[in-house]
Amino acid sequence: MGYTHTEEAKGKIISFLTGRKVSETTKAKQREAKLGISRSEETKAKLKEHLTKLNKTVHAKKKGIKVSVIDLETNVTTEYDSVRKAAEGIGSYFNVILRHEKLQLEGYTKPFKGRYVIKIMRQ
Repeated sequence: MGYTHTEEAKGKIISFLTGRKVSETTKAKQREAKLGISRSEETKAKLKEHLTKLNKTVHAKKKGIKVSVIDLETNVTTEYDSVRKAAEGIGSYFNVILRHEKLQLEGYTKPFKGRYVIKIMRQ
């Protein structure tokens, strides 16, 4: 019973819904509608397996940008696997590190925080 959409119609629906922004009130209504729904252990296991699989594929595709940080006070060079980890290691934010990189590309040569020389190794 019911109507079966053609592949063309399905494509139009998908393209219409892709990138659509949902308001906070709508999100709250959706959240409230799902509250109290109990799922079987089998369903929970399937959801967990699916989310684990999704996370693995997302993390496999994302590769952090390698960052080398030289501490001028201790002369220690530390390699980080991502800009976020490098920022955490020197007590800063990742966007500040990226902004510093942009300044370096424009010819700015002062060490970051007067102490660190940061080299971002993009491929």
